Amino acid sequence: AAPSIAGILLSNVTDVNNLNAVSLLKLTSSLMSGSLPFTMTVNVNATNPNTTTAQIEGLDWAIDLENKTLFTGNVGNRVTVPANGGQTVIPLNFQIDLMEAFKDESRDNILNFVQGLLNVGESSSKVSFKIKPSVMVGGQKISTPNFITLSKTAGK
Repeated sequence: AAPSIAGILLSNVTDVNNLNAVSLLKLTSSLMSGSLPFTMTVNVNATNPNTTTAQIEGLDWAIDLENKTLFTGNVGNRVTVPANGGQTVIPLNFQIDLMEAFKDESRDNILNFVQGLLNVGESSSKVSFKIKPSVMVGGQKISTPNFITLSKTAGK
């Protein structure tokens, strides 16, 4: 699903100034009510270089902003990744109220985060995406001891 904030699809938004009147009304109404729901799907492409099929039994994940964890979740269902370079896309869906997550921050900081995450506007933020997969080995479920982290500076 395309990212949205307060029900406004953000896939075509390149600047806050190009929001139409209906979108601005939704955003303003949401901010005034003290809520700013944000939804997004992150697709993780899993590749299996081994000669046997991989069974991912679960996947814990987290998204950090400036080294502070904002979103966490897990994929509890089994994901199969074919052998010999086979690939599978694992969708991670999340929804969060940004006003709650950033309750100690200003509304401008919340907007800067969203713009940075979506690479629009002038802001920049260090966003880290972390995963910890679990696999079956010899009939026993084993997780990696630490999260695998991918970081980037979103925005500028």
